[in-house]
Order: sequence, then C-alpha cells, then structure tokens
Amino acid sequence: MIFGWVGIAKVSRSMALQIKIKGYVEASKMMGQKNSTIILRHMIPQLLPYALASVAISVPAAITTEAGLSFLGLGDPTFPTWGQILNDANVYGAAPRGLWWWIVPPGIMIAITGLAFVFMGSALDAIVNPKLKRQ
Repeated sequence: MIFGWVGIAKVSRSMALQIKIKGYVEASKMMGQKNSTIILRHMIPQLLPYALASVAISVPAAITTEAGLSFLGLGDPTFPTWGQILNDANVYGAAPRGLWWWIVPPGIMIAITGLAFVFMGSALDAIVNPKLKRQ
C-alpha cells in the first residue's frame, strides 16, 4: 500500500499529457486563457472519473489489506480494528465455542464498507461522467 499511489500517478499523468495536446486545449491557450482556467475547465473534468474510480477501488482494498494483516497478527494490537477483532476471536477460540457474534459482525462490516465505496464510486461516476449512458 505504500507504493500504491505510483500506478495511479502514472496513469493520471499520462491522461493529463494526452488531454494537454488536444486541439481545444491548444485553442484555449492561443485565446489567452490562464493555465488555471484550462486545468479547471478542460483537464479536471476528464480526470475526475478516473480519480473517483481509483478511490472507489483503493479504499476497500486498503481496508481489506489492513483487516487481513491484523487478522494474521501483524497489526497494532492496541488499535481496535475489524481485523483485530477477528484476530481476537481466533485467538480466544470463538468459532469452536459458537461465539458467532465475534466473527460475523466484523466480517459483515468489512463487506458493507467495501461495497459502499464501490457503489458510491459508481454513483459519482454517473454524475461526473456525462458520456456514461445508464439504462
């Protein structure tokens, strides 16, 4: 997760460079528009759907990664997380003892949170990407 931003940055940069050489951006420069205006009016609206999709995928991935590491005992034991709760349930033998309430709620919350980010990303993509046709 430390270097997860590198791929997103590379793709964003290449998209920005492609947008920069478009005819309407060059025409805006020739008309004397400021760089900030060109960025706000032409570049950001085209980069925003990609950025939102990246966030919608990256946040659930980070949550499940943290939960998985904490479940394996590699997280901070003093910081309460869903993965730490699952680790405690495993250590104290919740499954063999039938203590399902130690296992099911954290697992459901991890799934709900991940799905919530994916659904929010999809909804925001429909808002910021007018070319996307919904049927």
